[in-house]
Amino acid sequence: CAPLNINIGSSWAPTSCVNGYNDYGTECSIECAGGYERKGSVSIQCTTDGWNSTDGLSVIPSCQLIPGCAPLNTKNDSSWSPTSCVNGYNDYGTECSIECPDGYESSEISSIQCTPDGWNSTAGLDIFPSCTLIPGCFPMIIKNGSSWSPKSCVTGYNDIGTDCTIACADGYQRSGSVSVQCTADGWNSTAGINFIPSCKSPSCIGEDLKETVELSISNPGNILFVMDQSGSIGRSNYKMGLDFMKNVINGFPLSANRSAGVVLFDSTAVVAIPVNQNSTASFLKGVDGLGYNGGGTDITAALLLASQEINDHGFGRHTFVILITDGISKTDPTTAAQNLKDAGHTLFTIGVTQAVDMSLMEQWASKGTNGYLYYLQAKTYADLKAVGEYFIPHKRAIPTVQPPYIGEDNAKISE
Repeated sequence: CAPLNINIGSSWAPTSCVNGYNDYGTECSIECAGGYERKGSVSIQCTTDGWNSTDGLSVIPSCQLIPGCAPLNTKNDSSWSPTSCVNGYNDYGTECSIECPDGYESSEISSIQCTPDGWNSTAGLDIFPSCTLIPGCFPMIIKNGSSWSPKSCVTGYNDIGTDCTIACADGYQRSGSVSVQCTADGWNSTAGINFIPSCKSPSCIGEDLKETVELSISNPGNILFVMDQSGSIGRSNYKMGLDFMKNVINGFPLSANRSAGVVLFDSTAVVAIPVNQNSTASFLKGVDGLGYNGGGTDITAALLLASQEINDHGFGRHTFVILITDGISKTDPTTAAQNLKDAGHTLFTIGVTQAVDMSLMEQWASKGTNGYLYYLQAKTYADLKAVGEYFIPHKRAIPTVQPPYIGEDNAKISE
């Protein structure tokens, strides 16, 4: 039988069907390209009378152009309505409209119609609507007691340069920076691009802090509290700060591989408990015996003394330093904080009350391997104590006050 012809939109299998004369008994199958449909039988066979198909002798199947328009493509998470617009060829007269996801906007034209000449829109033949990314940043989400100002931060996409500030309701503490700014790369905070601050309950922050401590001292290491005892705190708040330290150590009992100490500071700094204390009972007894002096606030002196104490009595181990303060230092501790971090230690900063300049606390804090800054703000010392109570196993299992539910927000402190 003579070789088969290849017409537009068709092909034959095996390819030998078109390459030369075919022996009797040879069977050839036709295949149609997209946009074409088969007319006639699927295959034909070479006989002594010629090519034979189910439709009769010498009736050769062919591929014919499907009347209508090709299925539409989806890009940038766009979709078409009705869905039949993308599922197969469309009949003449079919109208399809594009739908864009959040963060995208449609072009000037939003629909097209199938005509005998192809897809047609008000802009012309074969000019398709599309979805393009809206320049700016996604709206902020209100959850877990948070609110944002200005309100436009949550009502729609934000222009580049927009500043948004978070506030937390009673019962929640801010985790992360005070504000973020919309940039060409996304929301930017002091922690970096798309590190969005949030509001969390004390129990949730306690969980995050406990995990951070675990990661930092999973190997032999030290915990060193650097505790503010300035006059602005008051005795009752100071006592709750001591309770926080005791709760942390109750959650991380001391041993030959883990020791703890305390540096107290106001206008000056003093080592109240050496960092080589490896007995939990002795540490707790020592904290109970700490007095309250009052005075100014010199964080620089405190961090310098902390570095010296780690060098003198830290066994050469990594130390997790927790700075707790309610005020602004009379000296700039930035260099002292950086030296502590450069020595390989971790500095976790905790600001208590609204008087603390949290932008400075963020600046001094260490950054984890995941990019999150190690710092937090507690509105009151009672909230700080509540955070520490999460470290105590029996209080985690049966909380005295059910905390507000925290959703799927499982990121670290600065998220």
